[in-house]
Amino acid sequence: QYQELENIVDRAVSRLPKTMQEVYLLRNDNYSIQQIAQKLSIAEQTVKNHLYEAKKILKQDLTQRFADHDDIFLVLASAYLFHNFLT
Repeated sequence: QYQELENIVDRAVSRLPKTMQEVYLLRNDNYSIQQIAQKLSIAEQTVKNHLYEAKKILKQDLTQRFADHDDIFLVLASAYLFHNFLT
């Protein structure tokens, strides 16, 4: 089930706009906000904005994806997302 959840999140991430996806993936690789901004030549606030929007989009995407399932799947998906990608 963990692998399936990871695949679902990966597919959701792949649907993010290009720059937002880059920011998100760099953050997932433990880059700091400052490092991401420097690497992509964008402002730190822009990085923060992209992360905020990615979180919002992914939460909405996962909520819709699990709307027909038990609430526990949504809780697990959210926990996975926040723990592995947005901390």
